[in-house]
Amino acid sequence: MPNRRRTDSPTGKVILPVPFVSQYEIGRDSDGLSRACGAACVKMLLDYRGQNVDFLAIMREGQTIKGAYISGIGWAHVGLTALIRNHNVGAYAEEFRAVDVDSKNQEFRPSQYESGHVERGIQKIAGKILDWKMPVIVSGVKNWKEKDKWHDMVIVGVEAGPVDLEGNREIKGFYYHDPDDEEADGRNRFVDKQTFRTYWRKFAIFID
Repeated sequence: MPNRRRTDSPTGKVILPVPFVSQYEIGRDSDGLSRACGAACVKMLLDYRGQNVDFLAIMREGQTIKGAYISGIGWAHVGLTALIRNHNVGAYAEEFRAVDVDSKNQEFRPSQYESGHVERGIQKIAGKILDWKMPVIVSGVKNWKEKDKWHDMVIVGVEAGPVDLEGNREIKGFYYHDPDDEEADGRNRFVDKQTFRTYWRKFAIFID
């Protein structure tokens, strides 16, 4: 079914004025603030909505939500969405994965449908930026190249072409805020579409 996206959506380079938050703004704790990225991303979205919440308070509140934070692992998206909704902003997590299941042998294989889900997710993220002016939290790997180092970031912009007859558009890449900026400026970094597609974990958090 065609995507009923607006045909008058903006094209080219669009970056939303999302306030940047570094996860190093608060002191390290016993679990290490290498895992504070999820809370920093939540603060960015809430600040964008004009709330200017306290970062440390958000960290502490998130840790009170059952299943939101797993010590030694990090933040679960279902917990981050609950944290956002606690501050009167609508939010939901979505996954763009698929597997083939062999129930007889209890085996899982890559699905022929996953590529389509991934492209749909990329188009949806771009649409949220262009059509609704809403940033999106995504889960990938650190610096889009460090395998198995899971990391949350905020998509704040996109480079895109016009909408085609199927309701999709050419996506060149995304701009993002990286809260793990201890050694570099994490604002408005760019990742091309192919790199994003390769290292994105197929998870996203959308806000209303």
